[in-house]
Amino acid sequence: MHSVIQPIPGLQGSQERTRTMTIEAPAPRSAASRRISLQLADSAGVGPSVIGSKAANLADLIQAGFPVPHGVVLPVDLFFQYVEANQIIDSGSLPVEPILSDDVRDEIARIAAKFGDTPLAVRSSASDEDLPDASYAGLYDTVLGVVGPEALQRAIVQCWGSAFNDRVVSYRQRQGDQGVPPVAVLIQPLVPADAAGVAFTMNPITGNRDETVVSAVRGLGERLVSGEASPDEWIVTSHEALAHRTPESALTAPQARQVAELARQVEAHYGTPQDIEWAISGDELKLLQARPITTTNLIEPIKPEFEIPEGFWRRDAGHYPRPLSPVTSSFYLAELAEAITDGLQQFGALIDRIEARTIGGYAYLRMVPPGGKEGPPPPWYILGAVVRLMPSARAMVKRASAAREQDLSGQLIERWWKQWRGELFARIDAFQQVDLASLTDAELVKQLEARLTLLRDGNRIHFQLVVPFMISVSEFAIFCRDELGWTPRQAMDLLSGVSTMSTEPGRELAELARLVSESPDALGLFATDQVPSLSELEAVAPNVAMTISRYQQRFGPRSLGEDLIEPTLGEHPEFTMGLLRSQLGQEYNAERVTEELERTRAERLDHARRMLRDRPVKLARFDKLVSQALRAYPVREDNSFPTYQAPIGLVRYALLEIGRRLTEEERLDRADDIMFLKIEEVRRAFSETDDMATTVKQRRGEHAWALANPGPGTYGPDPGDPPDLRAVPSDLRSLMDAILWFIDHDLDTPVPAQGDGLSGVSASPGVYRGPVRIIRSVAEFHKLQPGDVLVCPITSPVWSVLFSSVGALVTDTGGVLSHSAIIAREYGIPAVVATGTATSTLTDGQMVTVDGTRGVIEVEQ
Repeated sequence: MHSVIQPIPGLQGSQERTRTMTIEAPAPRSAASRRISLQLADSAGVGPSVIGSKAANLADLIQAGFPVPHGVVLPVDLFFQYVEANQIIDSGSLPVEPILSDDVRDEIARIAAKFGDTPLAVRSSASDEDLPDASYAGLYDTVLGVVGPEALQRAIVQCWGSAFNDRVVSYRQRQGDQGVPPVAVLIQPLVPADAAGVAFTMNPITGNRDETVVSAVRGLGERLVSGEASPDEWIVTSHEALAHRTPESALTAPQARQVAELARQVEAHYGTPQDIEWAISGDELKLLQARPITTTNLIEPIKPEFEIPEGFWRRDAGHYPRPLSPVTSSFYLAELAEAITDGLQQFGALIDRIEARTIGGYAYLRMVPPGGKEGPPPPWYILGAVVRLMPSARAMVKRASAAREQDLSGQLIERWWKQWRGELFARIDAFQQVDLASLTDAELVKQLEARLTLLRDGNRIHFQLVVPFMISVSEFAIFCRDELGWTPRQAMDLLSGVSTMSTEPGRELAELARLVSESPDALGLFATDQVPSLSELEAVAPNVAMTISRYQQRFGPRSLGEDLIEPTLGEHPEFTMGLLRSQLGQEYNAERVTEELERTRAERLDHARRMLRDRPVKLARFDKLVSQALRAYPVREDNSFPTYQAPIGLVRYALLEIGRRLTEEERLDRADDIMFLKIEEVRRAFSETDDMATTVKQRRGEHAWALANPGPGTYGPDPGDPPDLRAVPSDLRSLMDAILWFIDHDLDTPVPAQGDGLSGVSASPGVYRGPVRIIRSVAEFHKLQPGDVLVCPITSPVWSVLFSSVGALVTDTGGVLSHSAIIAREYGIPAVVATGTATSTLTDGQMVTVDGTRGVIEVEQ
């Protein structure tokens, strides 16, 4: 705590009293974490106590994939240094010539040099602004158009000084707060706005949550905030965008809808109505700020009660980057843990069980070793003895040997192709024919149960197939490494082109683009600035519209995430129409790509056989491994849609129909409130009269808290490296070697950068030069332009719809067996994965050359 003494205004002489102004300092940071400035894009989770609420919100939004300009943050440590060095106690003691340390001056000069002649926006980011119960909007200073080190220093000092201005002091007193809050400073390139303004996801006058109010002026938004200009006012609903007044004529109706959609996406992210600031520059919409609307009785973040369980728990951020919805967490993680455990144990894997649960709202997994006790593994010679003597371990050895002798991997792969696949697709098709709205309440609950059963069955099948994929592909790649000297990517050349499910959405999208291009009326609609709706297309080109409808019907249930709260492709037909427009004029030729991949496979196969021709035993082994891998490799992508993506979407549809009916009965405010009930509460929703509104409000508050407080990567003591298996019987050792090799190459460690470029794992061969387009989530899919280099943290199977439009792929994480790498190889585009920092190092529009063969990205200066 830092305390300074300040006179109370209005009391002079002998009557002058003093009061202590408390400056709320954060806990000291470790030496490793103390840096003079922080990159905004890397600051998610750092927290308001270090970078202030405004910067913390924007850092979180960048990580979530929103179009926030990147920038630099000067943390609150520097504010404390400034206050103490200059002995500031109130606005009257602000220095004319501020004392700054040499390190701070040098850092300011470095930041100014980095941005060069680019005008900057320098904004205060106090720890107590933009909060649910107090916004402090407009009270702290912002300085625009800053260029050069001297101007930047003056702007930073002005932002620090604004913590002491009379407006802030008065507002804090009304809020019941004392003292001066610490202030960080946010520095970003000034967006050269053609139009800018604010948007409220709830009508601030009427409280109508179905209306988004968009205010806009030409040029910079400062004209609106300062009152210099009278703005355009738009009311946007799900059906229309109506202009109430347009003195500035700053926006078109499609642009107003685009701003409103961005605002609604921010609301969906935080779970409460939002007030955003935005700017449009050229064709790009940027998010400049987001804060909760504080003028109404809103849901406030509520810290949930939770205990940290014993053991070592690792957060599953790859599948569940956001806190899980209550309906999903109430049943889904337990079913997943059971399915994963069964899938591993049937092969004799050296584990007791997998556990999964939410901690603080986030999904965590734990692998319990044999015997149920965690800790450092025993030495190899003791482990060898234990495995042979302990009954449960001997059972694992027996299962591992039986699985190999009976070719359990091959049996399960064959069962997928000959039985499970067809059965699942038939069930999915049957569910898609059901008109949920026509069912009685009892029938609807029964339909929900049937869909939950499909999801449970699908997950069991999915994890029955995981280990066969691991074994078949890993053993093949390990043989290629040991006997042929091949890299993992070279080994994958022999498997590429056989995972047709990866490319199916893109191939069919390309066919749709061909149909549109052959219809002048349809092509004319897509040539306008606004993406046409399916109904507009049906009016001028009904045959084309019908084909697109069939595409939506087929791929519509594909969930955009692995939480029931996430929407599906079918809920956003404009997304498909937007992808279709970007596909027009593209040269993607699926047949040509297939032919090239087949030629590469043949060449690689011929090369391997020539290398092994004098070793007939090894050649026979190679041929067997190739055959097994070719059969197993496509299963990973092929099973994703029918085993969990479509079932999740189908369960979601049933839940939303229940939510719609409960909304009509005025028991819920909105249909998607159903996602904040537990599955047991949903099951009895029509038969009991529980106080759902109170429950939903509580859980929305807990969800909002979790969004603002991401859980750590792990809980509990790390047991360390995997055990040394040299003394374990060969069948079990081979199984565990394959599993560990797969894990290493499904999610590789990022490769350190070399020189001025980026390095990573070579995932798909080839060289491509093009502009960077950073896409961090599904919410940013609309940004992608034909021929862009797609740069993203990682991709999931649903991202495959983008790949027919991109020139190359670069990811932060992943490995040669990740979804990203597999899909890129199937589309024949160069890919480099596991760069570590691509999304924070590269910028939109930057020209790069991606060398997928060498695993290098060259950045043009």
